[in-house]
Amino acid sequence: DRAAGEASIVAFGSLFSDFEELKRVEIPGGYEYGWSMSTYFIDSRLFMPYLMGRIQGGGGEVVVRRFGSAEEILALPHEAIANCSGLGAAKLFNDEQVYPVRGQLVYTKPVDLDTSIVHGRFYIFPRGDSMLLGGTNDHRQDDLTPSAIVTAEILEGNRRIAPSLTSDDIIGVNMGLRPYRVGGPRVEAEDIGGKRVLHNYGHGGSGWTLGWGCASMVAELL
Repeated sequence: DRAAGEASIVAFGSLFSDFEELKRVEIPGGYEYGWSMSTYFIDSRLFMPYLMGRIQGGGGEVVVRRFGSAEEILALPHEAIANCSGLGAAKLFNDEQVYPVRGQLVYTKPVDLDTSIVHGRFYIFPRGDSMLLGGTNDHRQDDLTPSAIVTAEILEGNRRIAPSLTSDDIIGVNMGLRPYRVGGPRVEAEDIGGKRVLHNYGHGGSGWTLGWGCASMVAELL
């Protein structure tokens, strides 16, 4: 349904200065219509160490702890606490709107493709030494056992874009739980027991996309 597809993507595309509709001959995979835009791609294998370095370089300290309740968090000696607990917010702060969305990804050897492409329910992202293929979006599922059937579906679905892909190209499969929240992310301040609690969770599969913006909003709430 072109009308439905266009209505859902054009509003999103207005955020990009070079957003444009592709000509039929430019559209990969034999699709009838498509759009392109320039944006950034984050390889978390590189970006996470970079962020950790910034924290430590600025004098921050990384301490790993497990909290079983909001009371344990509020017992921390800090005046302001950023609550970025993701799925943990369901239990820690009694947020019934938070639940897991399971995702399965497939990693393959690189192919001759230098553009990230989202098509239908599939996507294929080149990242130098490999390709990231997706994906699934299973609401309220938390079993992290990879499915061979789903792996085959993801591979076959993305063969529409990269026909040369075969099962021999697979180098890994990964499962994860996205912290989805009904109504969208919770980004707000709450004063509890003399503490300033800065909530920032529930981003679903868009954590990398929304990270910088939400961090700026949280900083303003201080």
